[in-house]
Amino acid sequence: MKFLLLGALLIGATSCQPIHHGYEDLIIKVNYERREYAKFMNISNMYELHWTWNETFNPDTPGARPPGRLSYFQGKDRTALATETHYFAKYYWNKDHHGITTILYPLQKEIRCASREMKYRWGGPYGSRFYDTLCYIEKRLPLEGTDGMLGSGCGTDFNVNGLCRSKNFDFEESSVTTIYMNLLTKLNIERREYAKAMKISNMYKLEWNEALSLVNEEPHSTQTPNFQTYYAGRNRGAYFYEIQARNASNYQWSGDISKWNEQVIEQHESGTLNFLAHLVPEQKAFGCIEKPYVLNSKEINGAKYDLEYDYTCYLGPERSLKNSVWKFGAPGTGCGSDEVEDGLCVGSLPEGYKPFGEFSSKTTSPPITTSSSPPEELKTSPPQAAPEDSLPEELKTLPPIADADQEISSPQEPITPSPHIKAAPEISNQQKYEELLAKLNYDRRELAKAMDVANMFKLVWNDDNAKVAHALSQEQPIENMPVPNYRKFFVGRNKDAIAFEKDITRDFDASSAIELKYRTDDLDDGVVHTLEQFLPTQTEIGCAPFDKVFTFFKFTDDDVEYLDLEYSTICVLTPTSSFKDAVTKSGPAGSECGGCQVEDGLCLQNSEGDKLQCLQ
Repeated sequence: MKFLLLGALLIGATSCQPIHHGYEDLIIKVNYERREYAKFMNISNMYELHWTWNETFNPDTPGARPPGRLSYFQGKDRTALATETHYFAKYYWNKDHHGITTILYPLQKEIRCASREMKYRWGGPYGSRFYDTLCYIEKRLPLEGTDGMLGSGCGTDFNVNGLCRSKNFDFEESSVTTIYMNLLTKLNIERREYAKAMKISNMYKLEWNEALSLVNEEPHSTQTPNFQTYYAGRNRGAYFYEIQARNASNYQWSGDISKWNEQVIEQHESGTLNFLAHLVPEQKAFGCIEKPYVLNSKEINGAKYDLEYDYTCYLGPERSLKNSVWKFGAPGTGCGSDEVEDGLCVGSLPEGYKPFGEFSSKTTSPPITTSSSPPEELKTSPPQAAPEDSLPEELKTLPPIADADQEISSPQEPITPSPHIKAAPEISNQQKYEELLAKLNYDRRELAKAMDVANMFKLVWNDDNAKVAHALSQEQPIENMPVPNYRKFFVGRNKDAIAFEKDITRDFDASSAIELKYRTDDLDDGVVHTLEQFLPTQTEIGCAPFDKVFTFFKFTDDDVEYLDLEYSTICVLTPTSSFKDAVTKSGPAGSECGGCQVEDGLCLQNSEGDKLQCLQ
């Protein structure tokens, strides 16, 4: 293990058939992550991934994903970033799951990737997101590794600094880099991805800086350091703590740090923890030393973790997250006269830069603003159109994701439709939906009587809800959903939508009461298909035409199934905004109406002004 801690040389290798240009850095990144994971999980037989030209690994090959291949997506948009951050924190941090993903299965050896200008989409009833790169990786069983010291389980294959390398592949040694340089490559990929996801225009590429790599050898100085600290080489506790902390930080929602979690900002300012320091846009220099950092009994979400890091790294010239400069626009457009490399600015440090002490602020870049928030003209600009095959927000289970150039509300804050939704002058009237309304109430009454729901209310038309529904139908993609004061659902299904909802219904029917609660809780921020129209305490409804088509597709072991879902109508329900808060009372239909009148098993609302009087 000592060779890792000492930052020993890692032999960067490629197949004799060279890696496709543009993916060398990606393979360095994933192998860094595989090595780190194997180290703290005590996996002895983690193999390094290498590029293959085998056509069965080509994601651009027409048809379904070939058998024996796994998918790995890279180049996340903001929806994907938010989705993955959410699910990692919710499911991947516990001791049973171990945080493993398809890129971390130990026995994989080959990978091939492809990118498209029209992004790859991945969707399902629990989320939808876009990626610009899809990779196929071989599926090798077993998916679990064997316990032991890093690299000790390679058998007759080579042990290359902790990762196994098969003797069946012919390699040519093309470069020699340190662990630090591999980490630098990984951080630059993450910076580029974040800049594109959040539309940050002044994100710079990090370059190795020898002065920063010698910071620990500098004499003690009372002068302010011209850098931020970043800890790397995580143990298991640090890995799982950071998964939780990222989710709590709000960084996945906005590049505007005024929206980030205040506690996370303060941790970065004090240097206690700084797992997001590598995203400060105008950092240009990077250096690391072998200097362990330990933080014991760090608590988050009711659990305590002992955090250990092998390396201490430094990024300059920015010394503060709170006071850093963030510009918004197309990536690379805020670089001034500096060059641009695939969305990242490439420029030199300010003249005379040194880790400590004063230096000239003169650079080759033009003057910059000092605001950490998007300029007003960017905040009020209209959202950009999504690709035509974009999936809708209703297949998400996450809080709302607005464009980076729009005002964004923290997912914890209550949101109302009025600041975000502009009513259209022409709204579909109530008469057009009388048959739908009658059918919904018939179904609600039938369910209430059959299942002894005592407080099922009759739905009545509400023009304000119709205005909200119309506005939602015009957004591309639907941006300001979900919101805490209404819920929505879709009707007017095509054949694929009917098949989709039948699958959902079968899944729900096979669930126990506890499992169903977990499912609805998980979907509470999105749409609970087939159940939305049956929340007992909903009383008002408004609908509008809806003409978008969105694709649901799921991977099986041998194929991909595609469903093109079409709905003709979107409806908005009030006042209940959450399945978690909905109250369902048991008893004969209409027996628990809280003082409201009863009409054949359905409660009738009594209104006085805008306030509902009898809904308890």
